[in-house]
Amino acid sequence: MLQNIVRGWENIMKESDNNKDELEQVASSDSSSKLRLLEPLEPVEQTESLSLFERYDCKPLLGAKITISDHFPVMFISEDNEVICYTGIRTRDTRYDTNINMQPYYLKGKHSFGNKSSNEIIGFYRVTKGRIVLDEFIDNHWLYKEKSVKQIDNVGIILPKAARTYYSIWVNHEDDDDLARAVFGLTCDELHQLLKIFKKQSGNHYYDRYSYPRMTRSNSTNFCDITDMLIPEHFPYITFNESGYVFSHVSLFGFYQLLRQYAFLFLSSSLDDLLAKISFSEIAKNALNQTGSDYITPTLTRDVLKIVNKAYDKDEM
Repeated sequence: MLQNIVRGWENIMKESDNNKDELEQVASSDSSSKLRLLEPLEPVEQTESLSLFERYDCKPLLGAKITISDHFPVMFISEDNEVICYTGIRTRDTRYDTNINMQPYYLKGKHSFGNKSSNEIIGFYRVTKGRIVLDEFIDNHWLYKEKSVKQIDNVGIILPKAARTYYSIWVNHEDDDDLARAVFGLTCDELHQLLKIFKKQSGNHYYDRYSYPRMTRSNSTNFCDITDMLIPEHFPYITFNESGYVFSHVSLFGFYQLLRQYAFLFLSSSLDDLLAKISFSEIAKNALNQTGSDYITPTLTRDVLKIVNKAYDKDEM
């Protein structure tokens, strides 16, 4: 199936180039087209788009002054327009639990450092570009503690339920696509668009939601077959095969890396060029290509979990 997908991508690239050549020939033979191109365009009023940090009407605070929230998820935007999304806390008591939504009551309203309760903290679960990391809280984070940040009010993470694969970030009960791209890498609609192309080029019925590859979710914790990254329960992931077979659990982040490998190894192209060929929006392309400082934090893989737990086991002996 993977060979068919690769050939399919090659066909997409060729068809796009052929269509481009045809359009150029029509334009060169049509004198009226040339005249229309030379006609002055009516002036368009330019409106400056607000940055993420400017868009939300929240009071900016210094990162170091923020205390642990009384609820999760909690989401911040730094003055550099980075989205920081925390879903829960990993503590000594919960270190063998892979539930990323844990919120010990005794930490609410306190700082993540410098007090007795903070000694129980191992790290904070953070979701960024479709992957789970274990990170410092914003008040003690070397990147954000000395910067202005805004906490977004009334925010929620919507995960797939039952047979639905819909996911999103809600602000005041409305979809926020920019925040969804920061957390998941792509919006749900954009990811479905990519999967339809995979299905079509691999010979599967792209309108059949049960054909492969497809997006799904599980009631239990899994690990990515490509990156070994934690896939929490109910979190969306991609499956190329039945459970128990290779590529049956591919995290969103792992899927994006797979796209990059296809583009580079088989098409001698960048991911940006590949997405341009399939008319992907500029916003979506930027979301996938943006690395950002969050990539510095190690991904929460099976090995990382073992190392962290083992270190705290020794500490308690």
